[in-house]
Order: sequence, then structure tokens, then C-alpha cells
Amino acid sequence: SSTARPSPWTPWSRPPGTRTPP
Repeated sequence: SSTARPSPWTPWSRPPGTRTPP
């Protein structure tokens, strides 16, 4: 449980201020 759960989108992989894609 050291790593966060894989989300449908990774905020750290996308530019800051970007919202979740449709």
C-alpha cells in the first residue's frame, strides 16, 4: 500500500491544472 491506487488518469503524468479526460 506504499503506492497510490492506479487511477483512470495520472495527475503527475499530465500537465498541472488538467482535469480528468472524458
